[in-house]
Amino acid sequence: MKLKNIFKHISTALYLLINLVAFTMSMVFLTSREFFPYHAEASGMIWSEIPSGLQLVLLSLIRLAGFGWLVFALGLGFLIIYCYHIRNDVLSYFTIPALIFIYFSGVFGITYYVYIQTHANTPWTSSIGMIITDIIAFACSMISWRLSKAQHKVTQG
Repeated sequence: MKLKNIFKHISTALYLLINLVAFTMSMVFLTSREFFPYHAEASGMIWSEIPSGLQLVLLSLIRLAGFGWLVFALGLGFLIIYCYHIRNDVLSYFTIPALIFIYFSGVFGITYYVYIQTHANTPWTSSIGMIITDIIAFACSMISWRLSKAQHKVTQG
């Protein structure tokens, strides 16, 4: 197997790992029947102490967040599989890592803000992990792309 293909497969696998995390998060949020332990920690209330009307509002917002995760995961999956892996579209080498970085930076910012304000054990470190994985995948994709361009020059010249 050529070195450029190895780096392309590594980047694809890392992007798909991020996609799996996003899809998993969507299912966790969409199927939740109450808020998460860190929500209870941040609010200082357990679910049963919250009035039923407010529970409905909070659960609706949690499910809305789950739908956002799902839309992100489906769109990202399409970009990774079709545009990046199958079509090898050059634009996808940049749009995929940019979308991941922007999305998980937003998740980080929100969860870290709650952590700083309340000292609740929010999952902000997971967002950092996804951003680092994105950077590694982007580096692998750029190496693959550069090796591909260099090989193309050799065969042309």
